[in-house]
Amino acid sequence: MDILERILQKPRLIKSYYYGVNLVIVINAAEKLYAEGKKPCIINFDKIKWEFYPYEIKFKMLCDNDSENLVFEAEKVSEIPLKFRLVTSAKVFNINCDIATVERIGNNLYKILLDGEVITFQVKEGKLIERPMTRIDQEILNLLNENGGTMTVKELVDIISFKLRVSKDYVRNELAFLKTSGKVEIEKSTVKLIR
Repeated sequence: MDILERILQKPRLIKSYYYGVNLVIVINAAEKLYAEGKKPCIINFDKIKWEFYPYEIKFKMLCDNDSENLVFEAEKVSEIPLKFRLVTSAKVFNINCDIATVERIGNNLYKILLDGEVITFQVKEGKLIERPMTRIDQEILNLLNENGGTMTVKELVDIISFKLRVSKDYVRNELAFLKTSGKVEIEKSTVKLIR
């Protein structure tokens, strides 16, 4: 299941300060729903700055009682209908749905917590692209798991570097990525697996 399918599994508020990310999420959601034979309706369509999305639109907007309502950049609760599929906003509203927060963790690299799982993604050419874990990322997590979830940074870096024949700096960079992704904690010189 890709990131967009997971976002659309149930009504959800995406709390994000990133206009471009919000725009791509809403447009991609509308295209996906339209491709499934549903009627996407983007509320606050007039807030879209098309220079941020210079790509072909692959859906027709159909707003009626049967529509799948996607609220773009909601600023107040009155902009959100009772029945909605997705809301993007920099604010949190009390609207009785799951809330997922988007955080920037690098240059065009974001993370979102969906149903207890941290997913990292990028925005490329108007699409959400999930960043899969690299072999090194997986090896780091496996090694931590095999050692009770805790190791020193030095031990972990030395073992992974030797095992995969990559530089220690490369392993440290991947370790930093796993930390910003919320997969591990690093305190002093100890790495802990977050379960």
